[in-house]
Amino acid sequence: VTSASLAADVSCNTLVERNGYDMAAVRIRVVSQDDAVLPFYQEPLKLRVEGPIEIVGPDCVTPRGGMCGTYVKTTGEAGEAALHIESADLEPVVIRFMVKKDGN
Repeated sequence: VTSASLAADVSCNTLVERNGYDMAAVRIRVVSQDDAVLPFYQEPLKLRVEGPIEIVGPDCVTPRGGMCGTYVKTTGEAGEAALHIESADLEPVVIRFMVKKDGN
């Protein structure tokens, strides 16, 4: 029996607001214990943020071919932030961000 888990990679964990918002791409995969993508997993994933970021797009995504993704963007405030990726039957994943404003 293959156990599944969530894996997520982010384009950058430090976002810097200058003349406008900054964004990061988040790539999400459902993988087996040997890191192979599980292409038939299609249960919805709930996305939730805390801190000075927001999700660009829907807050619920469904993997296709075992993969999906989202973007997060800054909201004009500085501080620590997090993106939570949750599923009904997999361990959640938390991606942490540091949001800075230009000059600090």
